[in-house]
Amino acid sequence: MAILDTTLEYINKELKKELDIDSLDKILFDFGLEIESYNKTTDELKIDITAERSDLLSEIGFIRALKAYLEISSVNEYKAKSSTYVLNIENSVKPVRPFSVCAVIKNLTLTDDKLKQIIWAQEKLHLTLGRKRSVAAIGIYPLDKINFPITFLSKQPKEISFIPLGETELFSGKDILEKNETGIAYASLLENKERYPVFVDSLGKTLSMPPIINSEDTGKVTTSTKDVFIECSGFNLARLNQILNIVCCMFADFGGEIYQVTINFGSEYSEKKIITPVLEYRKKIIPINELNSLISTTLTIDEIEKLLIRMQYTIKKINKEKIEVTIPPFRCDVMHTVDVADDLARSYGFNNINFKQPNISTIGGLTKESLVQNNIINVMTLLGYTEISPFSLSNKKELFENFLIPVNKDALDLGYSKDKNLDVIVTWLYPKLLKTLTNNQHRGYPQKIFSCNYVVIKDTEEENRSKNRLKLSAMTASSKISYTQTVSDLLTLCNVLGQKLDLEKKNYPFYLKDRSAEIIIDGKSVGHVGEINPDVLVNNDYFVPVVGFEIEILF
Repeated sequence: MAILDTTLEYINKELKKELDIDSLDKILFDFGLEIESYNKTTDELKIDITAERSDLLSEIGFIRALKAYLEISSVNEYKAKSSTYVLNIENSVKPVRPFSVCAVIKNLTLTDDKLKQIIWAQEKLHLTLGRKRSVAAIGIYPLDKINFPITFLSKQPKEISFIPLGETELFSGKDILEKNETGIAYASLLENKERYPVFVDSLGKTLSMPPIINSEDTGKVTTSTKDVFIECSGFNLARLNQILNIVCCMFADFGGEIYQVTINFGSEYSEKKIITPVLEYRKKIIPINELNSLISTTLTIDEIEKLLIRMQYTIKKINKEKIEVTIPPFRCDVMHTVDVADDLARSYGFNNINFKQPNISTIGGLTKESLVQNNIINVMTLLGYTEISPFSLSNKKELFENFLIPVNKDALDLGYSKDKNLDVIVTWLYPKLLKTLTNNQHRGYPQKIFSCNYVVIKDTEEENRSKNRLKLSAMTASSKISYTQTVSDLLTLCNVLGQKLDLEKKNYPFYLKDRSAEIIIDGKSVGHVGEINPDVLVNNDYFVPVVGFEIEILF
């Protein structure tokens, strides 16, 4: 959840009501929000905003929704006027931060309070939809300080020179990341980049270095600013358009007029030209019986229309059984019929929905997979092993390099991770067990540990491009290790599970030569067993002999 900072006085002023904190609390609870805290002395009010409602992160957006919910006013219509404003995106910025969407807002009357709201909403959108600026970052500039067309390109850090917002002297790109407070906070976003993205106007003036900071000369909005240029840069056009729509609607509610910007892409882009903002009013045709079924009501089409209008939709009756729902551009959280049904339930009131016993006669129980997993855990425990539950994230060095094997092509990369020690999802449990042994060298020996857990590997045939596999991994560490005893434990496990065990001699890089075997259960190759190679132990800072096995559990 995100927190909206406001005051009870501001809410009452905008709603033209005299609500006390208890009355407001009830309204918000019915709407699906909660008051985090209220200071009666200072009138400071903090409201929990649920993750999906990014349009409520500004005070003006929150008031917009509350006015519709309380039937004080209907939703404004948001339109963007055509213009000659142009942004050119060069090929050089594609590897660094490839996209930007833009808008121009004119005829604003800004106050200190509105400026605070703008800054607040900007930062909250950075944290939520923008994922701390890693996915998207917003820049807002006074229009009278810049000259079109604007160019989005990348430069080497030493080629960048401008005064960052709040500073008084020129900084290079590298200086910003090393000496400026905001630059230091977000330096990781441009870490190891040979070139940094910048916005430059037609006179060569630098507007900003996204996603870090604006220029003091061209990127400082004040109460005297009447017109602004807005850009949102990042990696996903759909997400950028969602954020831009929310910001544009906020400025429109401040009284501004929205103007489009034409965006031209370089020759290396598949798309050559777009016009933003895309203030699209999406339409969905929904049967009313589907809405009633989802929330267990028997509402009429007229009742549904009235309730959904309170949730900022526009409704058109198709016939007696269907309605056309129009979703405003700032509602990027509405994707499916169930989202509309959720809003309908909020407007109707969850407490008004009668309890209904589900028409089922089944009894809950464990799945076959869980039963097998529990059985294995019980057997391993009775054999004297201690169960561990390692984390499912790791790094390629720990999983593969330390075990003298190449990176598994089926391993799922995490992509961006703030923790540089985590870059892949675990594909086998062995490295995690050995790491546990390393961290417990102060304990007595022998040490016998195991884990029966799921790993994740790539699978392009699956909807989510991955699949889970249950594996059992066990290790024994002792100065007097016994390969025979470990195989005996494995045989006992197979006998309990009613499976036939066979071993075939096979060498693996992470085992001692001629001291390992392939595990075959019921005629299928499922894993390996052996004495760990001393080089592997040294790579893991461990110096006690280890024998172990790992198998995949087939259902």
